[in-house]
Amino acid sequence: MAKKKKEAVNRLDALSKAKESHQFDVGAGGSIYCDPEMSYVRGIRLPCLWMMELLGVTALRDSCSILVDGKPGSSKSSLALEMFNWIKPYGGSGAYFDAENKAAVDIAYGTLDDIHLWHPSNKVEFMSCSSIESVQIDVETLIHRCAAANKDVDRDYQIPFISVIDPISGVPSQEHLKAIDKAKGATDRGHGGRDEALLWSKWVKAHNIKILNLPYISVLVNHEKVKQEKVGLKQVERSYNPGGIAQNFAVTIGLRCKASAKQKISAAISGNTYQDIWINCSKNSRGPTGSSMCVRKYARKMPGGRTVFWWDWGRSTAEFLAGFGVQHESRDVIAVTKASDAKFSCKKLGLSNVEPAEIGDAIHADDKLMEEIIDCFMWRRVKEYVPLTEEEYTTLSTQAAKAKESFKKEHEGEDK
Repeated sequence: MAKKKKEAVNRLDALSKAKESHQFDVGAGGSIYCDPEMSYVRGIRLPCLWMMELLGVTALRDSCSILVDGKPGSSKSSLALEMFNWIKPYGGSGAYFDAENKAAVDIAYGTLDDIHLWHPSNKVEFMSCSSIESVQIDVETLIHRCAAANKDVDRDYQIPFISVIDPISGVPSQEHLKAIDKAKGATDRGHGGRDEALLWSKWVKAHNIKILNLPYISVLVNHEKVKQEKVGLKQVERSYNPGGIAQNFAVTIGLRCKASAKQKISAAISGNTYQDIWINCSKNSRGPTGSSMCVRKYARKMPGGRTVFWWDWGRSTAEFLAGFGVQHESRDVIAVTKASDAKFSCKKLGLSNVEPAEIGDAIHADDKLMEEIIDCFMWRRVKEYVPLTEEEYTTLSTQAAKAKESFKKEHEGEDK
């Protein structure tokens, strides 16, 4: 008996009927599987072309956690504080949590402008925390503030927040503090930070979930430490971060800082010193990993003992473009040449033998040219928040200046 021929099945029709099983209501900034173009994602513009190349995107998107580490003096804290300047054009704010009593506030006061230092509502808060639990509670409070401030606000016009924990392994747990008090200053010899590392690991995992779909960027600063390990017959060094390994797995982006050996005196600007800071992308969940970039950080002493710091991102852009040979396709869009450390030229911009920052700043100010460069390097475009208007920014600056003068008058004569 002949077998009955099976009827052809229209699998495309079957998939169409099964559509509901593939649909989920994920809300703004949800699964990229449902929204491959990430149309609900927003970000803040990265400060230079070299960093766009480093991360493979044009803007640093929200709902993001960043681990910034490095050895002592590598400018990791300074880079974390500089990120507050990246959200300044959008009216962004946030908080710096000092978890080591290291007085990085001095660096902040030399890095940030009057709006982030003095404005009543846009001021960046600086908080010294005495325990792991107090750091975590204060960060939770900032997340709630971010959610409340942006509730029912159009996604394009939301206000980005940044939190910096510096460092995440700097303070003991409350239990450890009690043990020290009980033993009259003696620490637990066998403790080794294991319990505290577990506290951080559990918190980091939950923290990433809590900032999902919020205009919030979380920055975790930590130390890069080295320990000896035996591999076969060889003794090797391995880098690690104290505070548990979850931070390395859970964060979105890992940036490792390394500073030039010593400060150099600037030949171009009298009284300035600088260091070249190399930033390596040790992890990138949303783009390429393993690249490095260089940016110059300047310092200048001011009357009264204050030191002003600034990162020369314009120079970094010029250095990035000048590093390509004549055969590179970017030269058809814009060619930058380097005659010396202080003399760069760009025929397209009509600039010859100028400071590299002048070329970099001119490139970033030209929207059309920026689009051509982005297309050339094929970086992923991340839609940015709408920046403040010139009038809005002027209003914030005026309010900050008034708050500053009011504070001075209120505390006049206290230091005498």
